[in-house]
Amino acid sequence: MIHVICGMIGSGKSTYAKQHYEHVLEYEDFGDKRLQIREAKRLHDQGELVAYITCAPTCEESIFFAGLEKLDSGAVEYFWIDTDFDQCIRNIKARGRKRDYNVVREHYKPNQVILAKLMSGGSRYKKITVFKS
Repeated sequence: MIHVICGMIGSGKSTYAKQHYEHVLEYEDFGDKRLQIREAKRLHDQGELVAYITCAPTCEESIFFAGLEKLDSGAVEYFWIDTDFDQCIRNIKARGRKRDYNVVREHYKPNQVILAKLMSGGSRYKKITVFKS
C-alpha cells in the first residue's frame, strides 16, 4: 500500500512520515520523480507500506497511483498535511534550504486546489495536523 503524503513545502510532510512509516520516499532522496516512482512500485510489489511524499501529485505520479488503484482499489491512500502558510514559511526559514524558497510559489496553486476540494468535501484526502496553529 502507498500513502501519498501531500502539502506545502515546510508543512511537515517529512516530519510526519518519518514518525509513522518505515519506508519514506522523498524527491530529495532520488532527485528524479521517475526513480521515486520506481522505488515506490518496487516496495509496493513487495507488500510494504510506503509513505510517498510529494507537494501535490504530478501528472506522472497521478498516472502511477491511478494504475495501482485500478489493480487494487485500496492500494493508495491520500493524506493532506494541514499546516497554515505562515507556519510553512517559518519552517522553510528554519530549515534554510535555498531551493525551498525558489519553488514555494510554484507549489502554492496546486496545493490550494487540493485544499479547496478538501474543504468542500470533494476530496479523497484525509487531513492531518502536524503543527498546531
